[in-house]
Amino acid sequence: PPLWYQGDCIGRGAFARVYLGLDLENWDLIAVKQVRHTLATSTTTCGWCACDLRDISHSTLRTEIGLLLSLSHPHIVRCFGYQVTAEQTSIFMEYVPGGSVASVLARLGPFPLAVAKDVTAQLLDALAYLHARGVVHRDVKAANVLLDINGTVKLSDFGESRRLRVLPLSSSAASAASSPPGSAVPPLHAASRPLTTTAPSVIGYDFGVDVWGVGCVLLEMMSAQRPWPSCSTEMQAFYQLGLGRVPPLPRTPQAD
Repeated sequence: PPLWYQGDCIGRGAFARVYLGLDLENWDLIAVKQVRHTLATSTTTCGWCACDLRDISHSTLRTEIGLLLSLSHPHIVRCFGYQVTAEQTSIFMEYVPGGSVASVLARLGPFPLAVAKDVTAQLLDALAYLHARGVVHRDVKAANVLLDINGTVKLSDFGESRRLRVLPLSSSAASAASSPPGSAVPPLHAASRPLTTTAPSVIGYDFGVDVWGVGCVLLEMMSAQRPWPSCSTEMQAFYQLGLGRVPPLPRTPQAD
């Protein structure tokens, strides 16, 4: 929107902040993700491979905007447009007042089984829509699964998402591509490697990385803890993956 009022900061990441906004044309609340160009380019080289981080940050932002504008699904956050100035890029998105699954878990603890199943079904519906269009989200986690006040799931944060260059449509995928949003969820594509032995960062663009993410979100909803809660670092969790171990199931009556 050309005219909007900026409110409080409601989220932040390495290169971006998300603000609550008010569209002054129709008085709707919106979420505005802002990336300051000076912040995204303050460090110009990567310590791992000496690549130019300015190219990465700008390319990621263009990819996210392009994907968001091309998607329309009841369980995916809507994008209304964007605005680029000399100082920053602003992405105008649907505001989801209920917060993320992660924030709700922090306040209320584990979800009842019926709620966890409902959230999972809605999340799978969104991913079936994405996968049928060759899009891999690559960052499915509790912090990126939003809930509105009616319990409707909205998948957010497409900064890590990628569209596959070649997508051989199976009959189920073709059906999903032509079916309306919210219809029956077709089977998700399986990963090319066992999910219990391959870390998501290694899987890369495979659809399986999103399936793995759904499983982690489900475990977190059942226990209010991340998989392998005894692991304090990602490397310790990767070590468990390398040993072929699966995350322990939560010890709660509803898990039985």
